[in-house]
Amino acid sequence: LDRLARFLSDALMLIACIGVLLMMLHVTTEAVGKYVFSKPMPATQETVQFYYMVALVFLPIAYIARGEGHICVELFTQKMKPGPRAYLNIFIGVLTLIWLVLIAWYSGEEAITTTLDNELQETGNGFLIVWPGRWFIPAGCAVMALSVLVQLIRDIRSAWEPVAKETS
Repeated sequence: LDRLARFLSDALMLIACIGVLLMMLHVTTEAVGKYVFSKPMPATQETVQFYYMVALVFLPIAYIARGEGHICVELFTQKMKPGPRAYLNIFIGVLTLIWLVLIAWYSGEEAITTTLDNELQETGNGFLIVWPGRWFIPAGCAVMALSVLVQLIRDIRSAWEPVAKETS
């Protein structure tokens, strides 16, 4: 399970990095075209809004969580004993897992709906197909949920190790 979570989070991070590079090239080409040749690229703003930014936010969240790069405030828990802190981590992990599964589920339903409807966004020069970008949210949240599940299993094992040693 851990290897699968690592592979998927790495893959989504790679896609997000490629997205950042494409966004930089796209916006640079737009600026050069607009100011040098007086011919801006069509639908740049919409492409950034519906593809690049969504990919940038949702695809790497599992990778960042795996490296414990998310913000963690330990103002009230830093002086807790390890046992209670472990149980608090389990509780927070369960809540986070539930929240991520719900977001993945509902955004997945929305992605299916927009895919079936062939969702388009009107631009100045026509229409831009935007439904593929809707899949970034459930993909990122599902892989993040998998990563949280792996961490939750680790937390449960570490919380029960002292109990198992005492009973044996």
